[in-house]
Amino acid sequence: MEIILLVIALLLIGTSKNIGDKNELRFIVGIILGITYFFIWPYLYYILHLLSWSEIATTSAYVALITLTMLVIRPLLAFKSYGITLLMCIFCAVVFWAISYNYDIEIKDKLAEQANYFNTQLTSIEKIANFDRKEITSPTKAYTVTIPAPWKVYKHKSTGLPYYKTSENDESTIEFRPKCYDTRLLNITEIVEGTTSVRGENDSASQQCYLWRNNGYACKITISDNTTGVNRIRWLGASKDTKRMLELDFIIKNSNEHDLKIIDSIFESVRFNKQATPTGESCAYSIEWF
Repeated sequence: MEIILLVIALLLIGTSKNIGDKNELRFIVGIILGITYFFIWPYLYYILHLLSWSEIATTSAYVALITLTMLVIRPLLAFKSYGITLLMCIFCAVVFWAISYNYDIEIKDKLAEQANYFNTQLTSIEKIANFDRKEITSPTKAYTVTIPAPWKVYKHKSTGLPYYKTSENDESTIEFRPKCYDTRLLNITEIVEGTTSVRGENDSASQQCYLWRNNGYACKITISDNTTGVNRIRWLGASKDTKRMLELDFIIKNSNEHDLKIIDSIFESVRFNKQATPTGESCAYSIEWF
């Protein structure tokens, strides 16, 4: 729908008597509409999507944006210095492209904050003092995290990646899987949406996203298998300082409230190493290595 409305706008302005056979004006019109469609509209759509606007309301906003753009273009048709105007439009397009290319994630982070996407708190977060702890460091020295001392470390047979497991009566209750540490390729909200949308037909999902230590963002995603009772908690933490993202994965069987509080305390214990080298294993994808 958006591209159809854009083409209609181009046709309406392109066939205007004021333009006639002036190719410079056609370039000016095309550049301004291009800026609107490729650089302004994606961010406007992004925040409207976070605010859960309906499809009709979103389309109306797009029509209003195109109409406003056409009103901005109209006075330019009366200019006689087409060359200067064209150069200004090209300069603006380059600036918009450079900003979008280099700061896309940061812009979307700020828009998500304004949309109150990160305004929740962990419902079960609580200081747990009555268990022995040990600090572990990732194989790449990318981060440290504190876990209960009795948890045992294992290595995945194929990948050699470490994971930690506790058991109760020889039945596994929690498996902790540190999964990735890398430069952020996507905004955290896009990753969360992709994670919660891909799940089994018997699964239910919930999410809690919040500002993390005033210099980052975090989302706790809980996916429950309503048939087996197995829960998966996926925690994504993104640091503004390092521009890196970390994922911690938990598979929980027969969980209780105390276990969930321990897991939340693990999230809060994460510390990034700013000098660490990314692993190249993108957190943008929910790759299962089990």
